[in-house]
Amino acid sequence: MDFSRLPQAAHSPGYRAARSAREAPPGLAADRAPAAPPPAPAAATLRAGDTVDVWVEAGCEAPCHDKLTEILQTPDVKVHLYGRGFKDALALVAWLERWPAPGLDAAARAAAARRIEPRRFDPVIFGGIDLSQPPVALLRRNGAAIARF
Repeated sequence: MDFSRLPQAAHSPGYRAARSAREAPPGLAADRAPAAPPPAPAAATLRAGDTVDVWVEAGCEAPCHDKLTEILQTPDVKVHLYGRGFKDALALVAWLERWPAPGLDAAARAAAARRIEPRRFDPVIFGGIDLSQPPVALLRRNGAAIARF
């Protein structure tokens, strides 16, 4: 039995150094072992019950609104809308109110808006992701990011 795989072992002193030394390829020092690149999220399609984290900037109108419309075409998909560059939370809500919601009547627009939850930008959620071109959308299923689209 490998006791180092128990959750309690991860909190013991020197655990990470010992584990990396044991798993380093022969001939490489543990501190020089190449880091494995994070796996790229695979392509996936939206389905009911999914959550999508969407990052937008204050100046992004049409492309960001189009992405929001695309996501909300799938019923029962929840959207966590993260804004950056907005003066305050009310500015993000005002941006959302400018969303044209093409093809939706007032009742359908209100139902879609109930699935959108505006949030403060969180760099942890989007850590390691290129945010140079908004919008950025991450599909989460059971809490894990499985695709970027």
